[in-house]
Amino acid sequence: MLELVKTADGSNTIYNPQVGENYHSVNGALQESRHVFLNAGFQYFWIIILQKRYLY
Repeated sequence: MLELVKTADGSNTIYNPQVGENYHSVNGALQESRHVFLNAGFQYFWIIILQKRYLY
């Protein structure tokens, strides 16, 4: 049965004891999501959109 686990930043993640894994990092699901979605999105925007606009 899946378990809800509190992460280091206070957000929740799901733990699957059958495979011994968490869905998000136990260091912080919120921090992980910010890193993956916001940072990656900003880097894409900066590299693809802004540099094309100003360098070409």
